[in-house]
Amino acid sequence: MKKYLINNPEFTGSAELWYNQEGRLIRIDVADTNMRPKHVEFIKRIAPVHEKDMQPSLFSSQTTIIEADVEITFEQFWATYNHKINKARCEPLWNKLSKAEKVLAYVAIKRYKKYLRETGYRAIADPEKYLRNKYWENEY
Repeated sequence: MKKYLINNPEFTGSAELWYNQEGRLIRIDVADTNMRPKHVEFIKRIAPVHEKDMQPSLFSSQTTIIEADVEITFEQFWATYNHKINKARCEPLWNKLSKAEKVLAYVAIKRYKKYLRETGYRAIADPEKYLRNKYWENEY
C-alpha cells in the first residue's frame, strides 16, 4: 500500500491518495483539509487511477506530492472504529494481520459505517468480529 500526500498553498492540510498493492487508487481522503468543493472535484478528476501514472506535472507547479509510508497502528484502528468492546481479544487479531490487511481494514471503516447509516439494517459489529471475519473485504 502506498499513500501520496498532496499539498498546495490554496488549502491547509493534505489530501491523501491511497493505492493498493496492485497500484490501483482505492481512496481519496480530503477530510483533514479545508479544500473548497472546486478543489475536491479537481483532485477527483485528475487523480491517476494507476499509481504508475502519478506525476507531479498532473498538478499545478505550487502543488507538492509526497509519498508516505502507510503504517496503521492498533490504536488508530481502535480510535477510528470507536466501538470499544473486547480490546484484549482484538489486539492479537490485529497483530496477526499483514501490513496491507491493516491498511485495508482501517480504510474500509468509513465505508462500513456509511453502509450501516444508509441501510439502518444492522448495528455496528464488535471490532473482534470485524477483524475475525474480515469485514473490509465485503462490498458495501
